[in-house]
Amino acid sequence: MTSGPRRRAHGAGRKAHGAGRRAHGAGPTAQGAGPTAQGAGPTAQGAGPTAQGARPTAYAPPMALLHGPAVQRVRALIPSAAEAGHTAFAHAVLDGWLAGSVFADHAGAPTAALVCPDNGFFLAVGRPDAALAHEAFAVLQAELVERLTEERLVVATTAGWDGILRALLPQRTTRKEFHLSSRSVPGPAPVLPPGYRLEAVTERTACLFGDGIDPWVVRTLGGPAAFAARSFGTVVLAADGSLAAACVACGVGGGEAEIEIGTAPWHRRRGLALMAAHGFMKQARDRGLEPAWTCAADNAPSVATALRLGFVVSRAVGVFPLDPRLVRRGDSWQLVTELG
Repeated sequence: MTSGPRRRAHGAGRKAHGAGRRAHGAGPTAQGAGPTAQGAGPTAQGAGPTAQGARPTAYAPPMALLHGPAVQRVRALIPSAAEAGHTAFAHAVLDGWLAGSVFADHAGAPTAALVCPDNGFFLAVGRPDAALAHEAFAVLQAELVERLTEERLVVATTAGWDGILRALLPQRTTRKEFHLSSRSVPGPAPVLPPGYRLEAVTERTACLFGDGIDPWVVRTLGGPAAFAARSFGTVVLAADGSLAAACVACGVGGGEAEIEIGTAPWHRRRGLALMAAHGFMKQARDRGLEPAWTCAADNAPSVATALRLGFVVSRAVGVFPLDPRLVRRGDSWQLVTELG
């Protein structure tokens, strides 16, 4: 399950939702203004709009900000769902489901890329490239800060990228990625307690996010109306009509639907998240999508919920926060509080 990068549970995105914190979580992080990518020059990188919402900009090698159809050139660099989690976010940017930016080492034939959805889950894909990461981070820490309000996490999709990012960034945490095995048998859905009802999410119920359940996923898709038009999921409503639990898609792409799941604190320990998740998984399958789950490695409630639903752990990956206090110093980035 995900929760905004700020929380990191994801059941994609950032503390356990449904069991405690949001699954995929990203959070708002103010990024100080500053110069754009170091060494930028007048190298045009192709015409057309950038990945949904991004401004067309030209940069000097070793970085290009891809626009329009050019973003599709990095799709082949994204690991398959069998190899890695979090990938629905990258495909969602290329498909226009999520707004974001795509940085690559070369506009015409990229071999390395950072796919950066505005929800804050950034994927480093393809050939590990420290120079590309340096220049992309400079932009993300400065020029695009006005547009990106969520906390940002860089996901190392391979061991090579993990090594590069360890050398560049001072903070590292771990997230678990799950998959549904053909041998997995989900536990039975709990019985809905008296006074609660299960519904498909709508614009009306999307407006209820925020009172006990992180509204990150609704916010990053542009508000309740845009969320209801683009995403899907199941909510549990209490007798008074308030939102008790929800399981919705926070990223759709590459044949997967990344799960965002959560329960309001005063409604927990009643099995409501599991009820919502069972409904969500049927909706995903009816759409030809495979449910996807990721969460912070230390998010025990999220891990437990995933296992009860029939997910199994695929692997643990390193994720690297792009803290607003980071500044570039030579060959790495340091927190301002660490500087003399």
